Amino acid sequence: MGSLRSNAAAIAGTLYFICGQDAPAAGTPAIGTDSVQLIGITLMPVAGRPHIAVGVGNRSERVLWLRITVDAGKPVHCEGERVVLPALKIEWYMCLVDPIVEGRAYPVRIEVFGDQWDEQPGGVKSARPVFTLRDIRLLQPKLRP
Repeated sequence: MGSLRSNAAAIAGTLYFICGQDAPAAGTPAIGTDSVQLIGITLMPVAGRPHIAVGVGNRSERVLWLRITVDAGKPVHCEGERVVLPALKIEWYMCLVDPIVEGRAYPVRIEVFGDQWDEQPGGVKSARPVFTLRDIRLLQPKLRP
């Protein structure tokens, strides 16, 4: 899966959404808001199923732990409850969302933790991508029936 994440930008169709908003969690130090950059959000086929791919960059020289959640009517955690973002790296994390619906917002929330045992995130980034019919049509031929 690591090589898929690393090459997601090269094999993705159209990169739909670039940037993100900082939304620091109330009362917590902003460990992740400056350290983490939302690179982009796009649709990707993985094993013939539709996924929302979330690209995240770590600007710091330390490993960070993330919880990436996509709201697809119910919360979907991308690649498990928490993922590791290596220091000074960009990674793409896949979130299985089936089906993808045209015109629907899929809010993405990236919670940043300083270590794997933290219970409260040190920072939060968020975005609200909406995929068009064109986005979905580009994805459909790559999916299993």
